[in-house]
Amino acid sequence: MSVSRRQVLSGGAVAGLAAATSGIGRTEARPRRRPNFLVLVSEDCGAQHLGVYGGRAHTPTIDRLAATGIRWTHAFSAAPVCAPSRFAMITGVAPESCAPANQMRAAGALPTELNGAGWTQFLRDAGYYCTNNAKEDYNAAGLDLRRTWDESSPQAHWRKRPPGAPFYAVFNPTIHAPIVAGESIAVHPFRRRQPSHRSAMRIRTPRAHR
Repeated sequence: MSVSRRQVLSGGAVAGLAAATSGIGRTEARPRRRPNFLVLVSEDCGAQHLGVYGGRAHTPTIDRLAATGIRWTHAFSAAPVCAPSRFAMITGVAPESCAPANQMRAAGALPTELNGAGWTQFLRDAGYYCTNNAKEDYNAAGLDLRRTWDESSPQAHWRKRPPGAPFYAVFNPTIHAPIVAGESIAVHPFRRRQPSHRSAMRIRTPRAHR
């Protein structure tokens, strides 16, 4: 079943996803192999840094994944900071629509259509094994992680799935640092005096990313 662009943009992203996944588990005369989804989240790192997008970083494994998959050229983060963006990733809706989810260190109410869990519940209902490794800073009030993920921990991995089950696996490291060494970083003088910012700059070294 296809989901129209109008249905998604009119605020029906969650309902549209449910409709799109509702037929995944149906019995067909010639069942098709269901795709697996591997989600690699890199914070504070624009696509322009990666080799596959012409950046300076040496990313041969990501390049191979792109060569055998789909490379998006017009995909953008839902927010300029991490937690509101992660709210959009776990709900399928813009954080502004569930204010104050669009603010850092906030707790936005989940869309009623999700019934207290992330959208991956629909994949799980369709037989997918869903994991998150391991950041859970979703900016969401009352999010039921047990219903959202089969496992959410530093040990979560698609390899733990039942035999033959398709998977949706997220890997989100907790480090906030660019992966490209040698680039100049412009820092406001006020920020240079902040201990937290000095600490962040110390981890932005080539040794930290080997």
